[in-house]
Amino acid sequence: MGKWTKKVEEKEYKISEENAEAAVREFLDYFETGLPSDTTEETEQSADMFFSRLVDAYRRGQLENKMDENLGFCVIQNIKGRESVTYREFKTKDRSILEKYSDTQAESRAIALMGKLSGYGEDFIKSFSAPDFRVCMALAALYFLV
Repeated sequence: MGKWTKKVEEKEYKISEENAEAAVREFLDYFETGLPSDTTEETEQSADMFFSRLVDAYRRGQLENKMDENLGFCVIQNIKGRESVTYREFKTKDRSILEKYSDTQAESRAIALMGKLSGYGEDFIKSFSAPDFRVCMALAALYFLV
């Protein structure tokens, strides 16, 4: 752990690290995805950062997976001081929202996708506090693997 790493007391966590990792794995397994075998070291390091952020979010109770009859495999984000947001299952048709953005506009693409999956739109995602936005963007990185 680095000098500037945020120290978190174990009591702040609602679930174990193993269960949080299992929740991330559940997402990846459901969509039959993961990092490609030819992933560069730089990409793998970036993915590790997002995966670590997601594991911490699941441990804190900020994220949870749920299977819904109508929405399919959902991820619920519990937002500080607001109602929770449900991101419905990603469908192939959802890729169309990304067409208006280039690959260099990663954050805009992520905001557009999460706005669509939530049903609330981009402005809603942009209204998140910085910590909630970081969790949302880490989750978007998982959806981009699908």
